Amino acid sequence: MMVLVVVWTCLKPDPWKHTISWDAFGYYLYLPANFLHHDMAMNDMSWFDEVFRTYAPSGTVYQINYMGDGGHAIKYPMGLAVLWSPFFGLGHLMARLLGQPQDGFSMPYQSAMVFATWCYLLLGLHWMRKVLLAFFSDGIVAVTICLLVAGTNLLDQAVFHMLMPHLFLFTMFAGIIRYTIRWNGTRQWQDAAMVALLIGLSILIRPTALVCVLIPLLWGRIDSHPRIGGLLRSRKSHLLLAGNIIGLICLPQLLYWKEVTGSYFYMSYTNAGEGFEFLHPWVREVLFSFRKGWFVYTPIMVGSIIGVVFLWKHAPRALVAVCAYFIVNLYVVSSWSCWWYADSFGQRALVESYAVMALPLGAFVSWFIERGRSVRIAAISGGIALVVLNLFQAWQCSEGILHSSRMTKHAYALVFGKTEKPEGLEDALLVQRAYDGSMDPPDLSRYTPIAEQRVSYDAPEAGVTREQLSDTLMHTGTHSLRIGREMGWSPAIGGSYGEVTQRDHLWARFTTYVYVPRGYPHVDCAIVVGMEHDGRKYGDRVHDITAEELVPGQWNQMTMWFLTPPIRSSEDKLHAFFWLRDTLPVWIDDARLELFEPKK
Repeated sequence: MMVLVVVWTCLKPDPWKHTISWDAFGYYLYLPANFLHHDMAMNDMSWFDEVFRTYAPSGTVYQINYMGDGGHAIKYPMGLAVLWSPFFGLGHLMARLLGQPQDGFSMPYQSAMVFATWCYLLLGLHWMRKVLLAFFSDGIVAVTICLLVAGTNLLDQAVFHMLMPHLFLFTMFAGIIRYTIRWNGTRQWQDAAMVALLIGLSILIRPTALVCVLIPLLWGRIDSHPRIGGLLRSRKSHLLLAGNIIGLICLPQLLYWKEVTGSYFYMSYTNAGEGFEFLHPWVREVLFSFRKGWFVYTPIMVGSIIGVVFLWKHAPRALVAVCAYFIVNLYVVSSWSCWWYADSFGQRALVESYAVMALPLGAFVSWFIERGRSVRIAAISGGIALVVLNLFQAWQCSEGILHSSRMTKHAYALVFGKTEKPEGLEDALLVQRAYDGSMDPPDLSRYTPIAEQRVSYDAPEAGVTREQLSDTLMHTGTHSLRIGREMGWSPAIGGSYGEVTQRDHLWARFTTYVYVPRGYPHVDCAIVVGMEHDGRKYGDRVHDITAEELVPGQWNQMTMWFLTPPIRSSEDKLHAFFWLRDTLPVWIDDARLELFEPKK
């Protein structure tokens, strides 16, 4: 399996050039910030700016949060940095020996991170083999591991997204199961400590990995009731030890947050457009959608779901733990508002669950092997076909033929089996949203106008008093709205997203007329369109009005197009307003917001 990963990686152009990039760049930042610059709060951003200019790790700087006091908080938890730290030291040494920059990002560091990925993958597969051998024959184990690596997006994570957390969590979970089995058999404190160590590291990598505690807590026969209560009574000292180990492992993250934010607990995902929606999980989309459906892009894992039926025969002690983990984990994964988890091949958030689901997959393989010759031949043929499909589609995704986040049913049909992008593919994909927020006006022939809202300011309305209206300057009608020191922005116009459309996006065109008297210097002002979730703004686009656009002594039409971001909830509100950041007053009139939805 490792040979397959190495060969596959080396087929990539410049396979290790941009390994530390995008999200991985954020997970990695702890290492150079701490070991090279001794500035975990990142108060001095000169080195960071230099790294961004030299290595261009991402299109925008989203991996850190500005704290308002000159410092910065890294958005991602530090668990991966802990796992990578020995390899960072190796890369630092190699950079010195090879005469490369010792800046944390030159080629020796990038190569060291690739080596780290392969080492942890090998360790995870080793643990996974030990787990499976406890229940299945060596042949069944070999087939199951081959299917897991070559037939799922675990291979994609090991080759094309090798510093993302999912592969490393796969290894942690495989180890948790391995030492849970030993702990149940030997009842030695060393095994309990190892389980706690791996759980602590998993939580430090990704806090939602807390669900992995269900594995050791629920491991055992159904008839060993009450399972958790009995475990607490019989192994109180082991659980106390485990709790202390988990707490110590997580402590550095709490201390870091305290240092840079002033609080031990910090929600680093500050964008209101993303978060958990536990009352409205996207389970159907996670499993079956053509955008990122798990069963669509990793169909071989359907066998792991069916295999739960046969798990009672082969691994009865694992049945409750496997089922509970999978259901709870699926619920948590599906509750994240960005349920497609940005760019990847398939549903990457479920990759770590393969360590758990390998058990029912092995039971499914075993069931087929025990059937007659014709059934075995059909199973082998089907397994080979699914492996080939996975390898081919992973390659398609790496080449941009199968899009990593914008797929639809129509687009999937167009690219299926293709080695080049077919004509009409762009039109079949979900709408393109630029990473830098830039927005060119849409092709209105593909959209239908569905709503329009106008405000003329000829009479007091919500948020506007009669004293704020002017009857001496107006674009049309009898009054305009005076914006000044006491009122720095116009009342927002807009409304609930779900009240106007059920489609996945809208285009909005906001227009208003602005007047500044003659003799004014340039006025600092802008028009703003964005979204709002529970009173918090997200996706705002701000168009700063330039001196060329704002001619004194006349009414100037200001227009901005806005593409809605991925909507977190249908109850979220669209807002548009004029924003004055100056002290000199200006007048606005005839605000208009037009909404366009895509044609079916």
